[in-house]
Amino acid sequence: MLKFLILAVLVLSVSALHFNLPENKQMCFVEELADHQMFAVLYHAKTTAIQGTDGHVNRLGGHIEIRDPDGKIIQKPRIEDHDRIVFTTSKEGRHQICFWADHHRFTKFLRQISIDFEFKYGADAIDYEAVAESQHFDELATSVYELHQHSEDILKEYTYLKHREKDWRATSDHTSSRVKFWLAFEIILMLGCTYIQIRHFKQFLRPFY
Repeated sequence: MLKFLILAVLVLSVSALHFNLPENKQMCFVEELADHQMFAVLYHAKTTAIQGTDGHVNRLGGHIEIRDPDGKIIQKPRIEDHDRIVFTTSKEGRHQICFWADHHRFTKFLRQISIDFEFKYGADAIDYEAVAESQHFDELATSVYELHQHSEDILKEYTYLKHREKDWRATSDHTSSRVKFWLAFEIILMLGCTYIQIRHFKQFLRPFY
């Protein structure tokens, strides 16, 4: 059975990270993403041999599995020497990014994959050089396009935070109303118990008058 390790990364930006992925292992990361948010995984990978020599990753058949908050697979590409995986979310929530090493494809000497990677979000996930080449933008047009994308990012982030604040307020109001109801119930229950105790106490003392 594959041993499963999840590292929760609930931040808006992540600097380059590094880990070694041994055979018969997987490494997973969880990202809290907004709806319709562009997200990119950039990585460089190489195999590390027991005898100290390096090899190409594509010999091993490892792959990356990206799942949405419902557990549905969004992408499942093979791990290459380097790659850029980009997708746009269809709903907000926790997305899972897992790196797998297919242990049955490891040779006698290749035992782990060494991976350097980083996550990029929104406007930072766009490959502006590729856009400029495909759209025939000059340097100024590319800068304006990048500025426009970052402006849209700010607006989306504001909308997302406003939506989260609305949900938080609704949850707080609901919790507050339940606390008030329970407090009122306890007061009524306490007054009822006090009334019954006083009544029984009077009945107990009545023969002595």
